[in-house]
Amino acid sequence: MGRDASEPQRCESLFRSLIDHEGDADANANDLLKCFFRGYPLDNLRELLRSDDPEVAKAGVWIASELGARAKVLLDDVVPILGNLLPYARFFAIDAILGANGDDAEAVASVIRLVDDADSGVRWKVVQFLSRASRQQLEAAASLLEDPLASALRRFLDDNEIKVLLESESGALRRLALAAAIRAAPTNLGALRAVAASTDEEVSAWAVEELEQRGN
Repeated sequence: MGRDASEPQRCESLFRSLIDHEGDADANANDLLKCFFRGYPLDNLRELLRSDDPEVAKAGVWIASELGARAKVLLDDVVPILGNLLPYARFFAIDAILGANGDDAEAVASVIRLVDDADSGVRWKVVQFLSRASRQQLEAAASLLEDPLASALRRFLDDNEIKVLLESESGALRRLALAAAIRAAPTNLGALRAVAASTDEEVSAWAVEELEQRGN
């Protein structure tokens, strides 16, 4: 009984520690995540997500990324973090949007626009997002994007266009080719092998990793 009574205070203390940069931020974020799973109000997470302090927002978006579908109600606060100065924060904002499994076309389009992000880890995360998002989500997002990305995304949704994307002079479009090849991999590894043979060192390396994970 006593432990349960103290739980709200403990969660509030963890929350304030993250905001005030007290203690081990990673450990505090992990413990606060457990609080949210045990019923600590999700509205409190909004304060972290909306913080002008990149480090605080980073902790908030990591927690959101671990909440899965529960994060759907937080999408309006997660999407702006795609513009955070910290690549780590952008990376986990993408995770949170994917995990929320929402049908917010603007959120999906905002992720896809990062396919040419300056950070390779973020670019890789966008590829993973594209490989796992539903066709419905991607079709809705395509209507909000501008060419050439909008046209490329429509090609991306057509397996026959992977080769066209892979041969593009645009690194962003070659990354779309990789994501399309990953989507096709469960039934056809040919496209993934073609990407692995690409002269684009980044997408080639990622394709090789995907093939190795599948034992090829």
